[in-house]
Amino acid sequence: MKRPILLQTIAFFLAPAFIYALVATRGTLNIFHPDYGWPFYNQYALAILHGRLTVPAEAIGPEGLYIGGRVYAYYGILPALLRLPFTLFLDLRHTPLSTLINWALTTGSAAALQVAALDVYRWRSARDGAPAPRLPLVLASACIWFFSGAALIIQSASFYYEPFACSLLASSLFILISVRIMLFGGGLPTLGQLAAMGALAGACLLARQTTAISLYLGTLAWLAVSGLQVLRGGPDSLGALIRWTIAKAAIPLGLMFIAGVAYLALNYVRFGSIGASFPIDRYGYMLIAPEDERLLVMRNEGLFEPLRIIPNVIFALIGGDELRQKLITAMGGGPVEAFAPIVRLAFAWTPSFLACLITLRWLAHDRLKSALARFTLMVTACLSVGALLQLSYATASYRYYADVWPPLAFLIVMSAGVRGAPLSAPLSKAFTGVAATASAVAIAYMAYMTLGGSMAIGRWMTDPLPPVLAAEATGPGARDPGLPGGMPSTPPTPVVAP
Repeated sequence: MKRPILLQTIAFFLAPAFIYALVATRGTLNIFHPDYGWPFYNQYALAILHGRLTVPAEAIGPEGLYIGGRVYAYYGILPALLRLPFTLFLDLRHTPLSTLINWALTTGSAAALQVAALDVYRWRSARDGAPAPRLPLVLASACIWFFSGAALIIQSASFYYEPFACSLLASSLFILISVRIMLFGGGLPTLGQLAAMGALAGACLLARQTTAISLYLGTLAWLAVSGLQVLRGGPDSLGALIRWTIAKAAIPLGLMFIAGVAYLALNYVRFGSIGASFPIDRYGYMLIAPEDERLLVMRNEGLFEPLRIIPNVIFALIGGDELRQKLITAMGGGPVEAFAPIVRLAFAWTPSFLACLITLRWLAHDRLKSALARFTLMVTACLSVGALLQLSYATASYRYYADVWPPLAFLIVMSAGVRGAPLSAPLSKAFTGVAATASAVAIAYMAYMTLGGSMAIGRWMTDPLPPVLAAEATGPGARDPGLPGGMPSTPPTPVVAP
């Protein structure tokens, strides 16, 4: 391997992946580290092997849905499916896999975005006939690995986080494919690219539905672009469109349809209705505390409310739960409960916001005259739908910001190569200084949160299953009192960031 390629591989991939491994394992490099709630997805995988969708109450505790004497999960099934190959050579009852899987997914997600950023940089260099400026690539790379959704999700491998890790990988691969269509495919996706996007959207539906909606829309948008190009192809455009539909569109549409049917079927089997993805009356915490204000709002006013978006954005940036609640109350969005740890993105993601500004400035300068700018806006808009849905949710927690990350990630990737109007020397120097300062602050903030344990749920003590839940879990396979590492009955008091 040539020396520059080796150094690039170490700097852009191996070194960050090793840092992720240190964070994920709390510095031990033990990939079987038993993070909080690790038995849940293992038990889910074992249940699937035996033809069931139920799990023991001890594996999920109050986070389960107690229906007809059985215990179900509303969390995405994909992390359980990823464990099935491990059942061939590991005892999933006693082998924690959450740390290994979470590390692989988050590292893969960041690596896919890094490849996309390098593609953009190389495209720009080839277009200019000379190496493009390196600073935007360095900034984009730092954002991808350390000021990102992956940098949040790698902090904990509890079962709460694995679906987000899955969706991060799916969205990052979708971004990589979109970048290659835009830069090297002339805006015309191949059959393989369309099929891959359809598969990613369908897989994501079985992990995180908010991000999956964005990927469904993004895949349909690329299909529409491809179909319109076929229609403009000549006098036999209608016949060509029919042939294109059979040859290209059928596979991604079929994959997304199959995933949609599977998702609805899972809901029907678990909850008795294809629309009841979250029957909150049977939620463990609702059974324990039926008068909980947040749960009542979620039941009576819905899980998603657009009026919550602006207050939740402010809260995500600077914190301030009291201000957020006042804004939501004034706007009529209903109360939202915030779970610690609280991460202020104004500190953690400022370099990422600056990188996004590079791409947004280019879009403003281009005024959508180029096909590349129009495609960039299209992909950003599709990815933003899931982010807005998550920001309208009735609960706020830092892991939810992983659903906000994809549109920012795409803008950051594009910032490695796009250019707006040239900046004056003083402005360019000032931007470099601001970016360097923001990066230093963000690194210090994330290091403090990580090393202080503020962003990790940790391993909670196991308590006896609450009597109300024990009384509900009476069906076959609903109890396993001897389950190692079982769930607690009450949540802890986590550390809150200053």
